[in-house]
Amino acid sequence: MFKNRLFRYLDLIILIIVLIVFVIVVVIANGVRDRQVLQRDNYSAAVTQNYGQLLESLGPRNEQLRADIQSHLKLIRNGGQLSNPYGPSWTVPATENTQLVDAVIEVQQSLGRQDFEYFATSYEKFVGLSAKVSSQAMQRLERRQYVTASIIIVGFLGVLGILFFRLGRADDATQQITTENNHILAAMEDGLFLIDEEFQIGQQKSAAVQHIFGTNIQVEGGFFDFLSRFVSREELLVSKEYLELLFAGRVKPKLMADLNPLKEVVAAAVQKSGLVTKRFLDFSFTRDDQDRKSKRVLVTISDVTKEVLLRRELESTKEMQKERMSMLLSLLHIENAELNGFLDHSDDVLNEINDILADENANHRAIVDKLAKIYQLAHKLKGDAGAVWIGLLESSIHRFEESIEDIKKNPYLDGRNILPLTVQLKDMISEIDLVRSLVVQMNLIAAAHFPAAVSPGVEADSRATTVIAELVTDQPDMQADKQDGSQDIRKRLSTLAQGVAKREGKEVQLDCSSFDLFGENSELQDAIYSISVQLVRNSITHGIELPERRKRAGKSRRGHVSVLLSKMDDGRVQLIVRDDGAGLQFDRIRQHVAEQGIVDKIEAESLGSKDLLPFIFIPGFSLSQGVGIDAGRGVGLDIVKSQVKKCSGTIAVKSADTKYSQFTITVPTVLV
Repeated sequence: MFKNRLFRYLDLIILIIVLIVFVIVVVIANGVRDRQVLQRDNYSAAVTQNYGQLLESLGPRNEQLRADIQSHLKLIRNGGQLSNPYGPSWTVPATENTQLVDAVIEVQQSLGRQDFEYFATSYEKFVGLSAKVSSQAMQRLERRQYVTASIIIVGFLGVLGILFFRLGRADDATQQITTENNHILAAMEDGLFLIDEEFQIGQQKSAAVQHIFGTNIQVEGGFFDFLSRFVSREELLVSKEYLELLFAGRVKPKLMADLNPLKEVVAAAVQKSGLVTKRFLDFSFTRDDQDRKSKRVLVTISDVTKEVLLRRELESTKEMQKERMSMLLSLLHIENAELNGFLDHSDDVLNEINDILADENANHRAIVDKLAKIYQLAHKLKGDAGAVWIGLLESSIHRFEESIEDIKKNPYLDGRNILPLTVQLKDMISEIDLVRSLVVQMNLIAAAHFPAAVSPGVEADSRATTVIAELVTDQPDMQADKQDGSQDIRKRLSTLAQGVAKREGKEVQLDCSSFDLFGENSELQDAIYSISVQLVRNSITHGIELPERRKRAGKSRRGHVSVLLSKMDDGRVQLIVRDDGAGLQFDRIRQHVAEQGIVDKIEAESLGSKDLLPFIFIPGFSLSQGVGIDAGRGVGLDIVKSQVKKCSGTIAVKSADTKYSQFTITVPTVLV
């Protein structure tokens, strides 16, 4: 780069050097000469003046004085060596001034004639003329110095003119390049900027940078300070190692591109309109391999939001198709009464959620209460969906729950915040309609291929699912089982247990007693069933250990959950849900209530096992490490508590560490 600049301005540099040398030579030469001439002329003038004064004081008849004057006049006329007893001597050239020569001759002639009076008069005239000639010489010297200075100034001005001309051309070229670069950078859809080896962001950036990151993020300063807003500490360290490796230049560019850790980075940008947009960004880095000494890397930031969302949509569509196929296959194994009952129940729950959302009371407290009630209804419905093995709806309800949790995090809730829930609710209603339409289509197919199986006068609607159930199971006596609601509930709980255990990676055997104690009291049966769903799910997710852990503890790999329903002597109904899992882990409960600030740490240490039991029924209380489709929100036992309270019943809890947990629910047969 330095060599390029040197050759570019070589002519200008040579001109400046020549001018400087010329100025130095002229100044030095003139200075030396002028100083010598000035000293010589001043001394000569002083000698002339001194002889004049001596002539006045000693008179023209002083022989020695006349001899000295004669010698001095000869030196002036003919030239020679001017001696200074107190300093340097000079070679004096013969004077070229004719007036001064005539004056010298006149003085010399008066001396030859011994005309002393005329000698004094002519010498006095010579002194005056000498002073005048000396003054004229000084003026000529000053003019010469002025001319020299003028030449120097003109030379400098010329150089400056050339310099400004060249710089002007360079500025014009630079301005043109800058303008073209700005047009290019403005037209680029990707964000572009440079970082140096100190990882500092350069000043020039493409216009897309600000559009990508919005008004809330300034792209300046240290690159990693800027990057820390979007990535975790671990990703930041990996990115730093990657860039250090890139600057070192020891790895092939293709391999470096494959190692790039900054793909699909999530950034939230505030646009000028105030709208917050979520973007997915790809960072790529390019080093100039042709210049090994390059200390800068070009950073390219591409907005890949559309691509990511499209890919996710395609993946979601594929997953939904897979779930729908799975649901279609599962429908083949669900009995008509059971499926119709679930669909009708789902309609009721979703309509109830819709009514709550339609409530115009939009103050913060009312919305919080709405969300809590909606969440509880959705969670119960999710359990029912899992019990009949409709995974598509179960997944949709879980996403609905996650949306509710996200909305609850907003400290300034109003009616607009819950609008997204209405969209998701509409999707779930559509999924229920989809199940109904699939049932209708299956029955139409069945009616076409097996007309004998359809009773005369039976329409091809959702009620015709009995045909498929009969054909698939090939059990003529299935109709009797379908009349047994108890059998349906036991099957649902078994299906639920299988689904939860599979998702949790556990092995579980469910033992379930008959639910035929309720007679015509379907309301009580539904309540006990809902409680059973939550307690079975809770036992598998929180109680039963993973197979390997159970094996290390000396237990069988398969956990056991029992659901026992019995009628007491006083007419009440008792439900016992027991598992042979890890127990309630009271130490963790004690620690959790202290960490959550429910009670202070000192008070928590003093609480016994019995004192800790009420806390597990608090809404939102959960010991799960993460949130999944089956646990993590702390809702299940809250639903149990609400249902038991609604039935005017009681809850008793027993547990032994590493051995078992047992929930005993007692309710009257007549609901108040």
